[in-house]
Amino acid sequence: MTDARTRLSRFGSKLITFHPAPGANVNALIDVIPVIAALVSVSAIHGPRHGLIGMLGAMGGLSGKQSPPRTRLRILLGVGVALMISQTIGISLSSFPVLLPAALGIWSFVMIFVWNALHLGPPGPLNVLFAAALASYYAAEGMTYADIMPATAASFLLAAATSMIVILVNPVRPARRAVSKAMEAVDLYANPEQDATPADLARLRSEAHNSVHAAWWILNDGVWPQDPRALGRPWMYRLWKRMSMAWEGLRADLLSAHITLTTTLHAQSFPSAEASDMRANVRYTPMGRPPWRYLLRTSLERGSRPLMVALRAATGVLVAAMAMEIVPFGRPYWAVLSVLIIVQMDFTRADMTVRAVLRVIGTSIGLLGYLAIMLVQPTPWMRIGIVAVALWTMNALIPRQYGIASIFITIFALMMLPISGEQQALTVAVARIEETVVGLVTAIGVIHVVGKRAPVLLVRSQYRRTLRSLMPVLRDLESGMSTTVTGMEHRNEMVHELIQASAVLSATRPDSPEILKNWSLVDRAVTEFGYDVLAHCWHLGDRPVRWARRISSEITLLLASLPPVNDQRVDPARVKSMVEEIHHQLPPMKAC
Repeated sequence: MTDARTRLSRFGSKLITFHPAPGANVNALIDVIPVIAALVSVSAIHGPRHGLIGMLGAMGGLSGKQSPPRTRLRILLGVGVALMISQTIGISLSSFPVLLPAALGIWSFVMIFVWNALHLGPPGPLNVLFAAALASYYAAEGMTYADIMPATAASFLLAAATSMIVILVNPVRPARRAVSKAMEAVDLYANPEQDATPADLARLRSEAHNSVHAAWWILNDGVWPQDPRALGRPWMYRLWKRMSMAWEGLRADLLSAHITLTTTLHAQSFPSAEASDMRANVRYTPMGRPPWRYLLRTSLERGSRPLMVALRAATGVLVAAMAMEIVPFGRPYWAVLSVLIIVQMDFTRADMTVRAVLRVIGTSIGLLGYLAIMLVQPTPWMRIGIVAVALWTMNALIPRQYGIASIFITIFALMMLPISGEQQALTVAVARIEETVVGLVTAIGVIHVVGKRAPVLLVRSQYRRTLRSLMPVLRDLESGMSTTVTGMEHRNEMVHELIQASAVLSATRPDSPEILKNWSLVDRAVTEFGYDVLAHCWHLGDRPVRWARRISSEITLLLASLPPVNDQRVDPARVKSMVEEIHHQLPPMKAC
């Protein structure tokens, strides 16, 4: 009884917690400027009705907002195509409601899987997916391709262009923030507190590697072509030159931090060995983002994080859309939104359940606010203003308190609909409540049924993948190819998997604390092993070593001795012991 009361109290406190979010107001303003610019422009040219219809296109123009300009252009190109596909699906299948749930489920799986597998970052694929569901509603209300798709395309292009202009005012801002974070993390690792425990040092080491790896990822993603003068555009050359100077300065700072990290790791892994000149290995730094083929291939493995999130979201969308086709009220689009806004996030089950409850409360209050607004019969341009205010407010509040933000999300979403008259607004409000309940009941069911086995599957799959990533690196050591481009790619993939392993364990442990409580021991053993292999790569360079084949074979035998990836429990103490036994076979640095 006491445990239940404690859990209920903890759950209740999460519902009313207001999180500090420094800079959220300014970030929200930066985000909404491109959207509002697109909304006002399309409304001025084609009328407020078309401006509101194209809002999801405008919000799609914010995709990749934390990426450097070059990467963001690629993301925006893909999102623009995906938006058009989404709306084509929604419009085409609005006349075939039996096919709509399956189509929405499949499309949700594809988008969420690809987005998470390639680490495309915020704001996620929600707007792209909601575009399909909302387009089916618009089409059912008598709108055609000519009404919907041009407005969406124009809004997307205007928002994307405005957003790129805002970014180009300070094009290296994402990279500067990442490098600053990396330098701070490395400093904490290289100069720890005197009373720091081995566990503290391991945590600081992981955070430093994570930050440095992420900074190289962003920095190298953002490097522009070397000779834009060939394009014959002087303004582009001036921009490239200005960015190149800033890029070189950031690269020098990050390189210095990376060398400090490498030197510290080397000294901790092999304290009796002579210090190597790490500057000789400058060209062997991680290259940032692993190849997209590698990311997609590993994400397709059983138990991978992108695959689990995509399956959960697709199941929720399919069930919610089918339920809305069966029940005698409402439309699928709002129920689909209610499901997606919960299950497409990579949160714990407890956090997603809290989010679902807050969504119901916020939607109910938001509907009352919407009805109050409709009582004054706002003009089309008043609706534009209300949408703009609601958009900024919800973006500013989402990091702080999702329940309050849901009030403005509801007002924002409903003001986009072509509704006039108090009676029609009341009918829509009642239907939205019913659809919200269907969507969130579905979401909670999917979270706790489909996701029940997820923590164990995720952890076991990730640690298999992490151990397996050491094997190509060891083969490179054996053949003396660590300094080749392929060798650097293998090493980069290994660091990526080491970082992912710690991240997956941290994210899943709250869902299954009893089952996963001792997996931190495995995490420490695997990361110690991986970083010691990395230190050998830096020390040995292109000298071939015979012992690497034996270590690689031992890892193969270890993986073969474990049961297949499923929800069967595995003794983490046994796995830890086996990893440490292999780790101890690494020769001392002087013996190399």
